[in-house]
Amino acid sequence: MTGGSITASEIDASFSSSKNGMNTLENMKISSGKDESLMDKGISADKSIVTLNNVTITQAETSIFADNDSTITTFRGSFEGKTDGVYVQNGGTIILEDNTTFSSSDSNGLHAEDSESKITMTGKTIIGKKAALLAEKGGQIDVIDAAFITYDMGTVGQKLMTQTA
Repeated sequence: MTGGSITASEIDASFSSSKNGMNTLENMKISSGKDESLMDKGISADKSIVTLNNVTITQAETSIFADNDSTITTFRGSFEGKTDGVYVQNGGTIILEDNTTFSSSDSNGLHAEDSESKITMTGKTIIGKKAALLAEKGGQIDVIDAAFITYDMGTVGQKLMTQTA
């Protein structure tokens, strides 16, 4: 899908068992459409491959969620979640490239949970009320050339790699 907006109350864009390389959202704005109501997830992938290009997500508990060996790749965009900006588990992978901003108003910017889950980010900004980066239970987060803004713990985890180019 290219251009336009999506408004939903639970999950805006959900991909399940879809690894054909055709799952692309481009130049999109995604929100709950209600001032105080949050959707559960902006983008959810389960056993899928998804590409996001210049996508903006607001009014979500979790803006991007990858589960069960899913891969989500983003290019440009802004992703806001109350609980987590980005959350990955059960072998999911999220690749954040090219001027992407993530924030969490209540918890973690980037969250990788379990030994098979990984988040890779190059450039831009991560904002988290609790932790900008949270890697737990063996989760891995690699960050290159990014700014961190946090109001509590900073970075937390077992496998965090940060560097500047």
